[in-house]
Amino acid sequence: MGFVHSFLQVVGMTLTAIAIAIQGFAQAGPSPRPEFDAATIKPSRNDGNSVVRATTGRFTLEGVPLRVIVSVAYKTRPSQIIGGPPWSDASRFDIQGEAGQAVGTDAMLLMLQALLEDRFKLRVHHDTREGSVYGRFPMLVTD
Repeated sequence: MGFVHSFLQVVGMTLTAIAIAIQGFAQAGPSPRPEFDAATIKPSRNDGNSVVRATTGRFTLEGVPLRVIVSVAYKTRPSQIIGGPPWSDASRFDIQGEAGQAVGTDAMLLMLQALLEDRFKLRVHHDTREGSVYGRFPMLVTD
């Protein structure tokens, strides 16, 4: 009886510790997405080449269509973005964002995502779809 009682006490303490850990994790929640300290978005007057520049703490896009901006922010190709308004391919924008401190590329892209969600009311849905894939493979020739 003493062994069973000790075993149940250990199991009870373990379950309590797990419950406290889960509760603490649930209350912590996800960390907030970083945002630019200052950012501007303007329709671009540049009909020529697009420019993307990122330096430590500063991010600049000039003459870039919205679909391309979204593809930069989410590290994907523009052809993989489905939906959006018809003008997202034609209308070009200039975006400047400044972080309060030196940050890396990944943090800068998270800031761009937050900016797109705030200013353009962008909502993203990730999906997996089938598509054609082409590849080049070396051919083995035997005599």
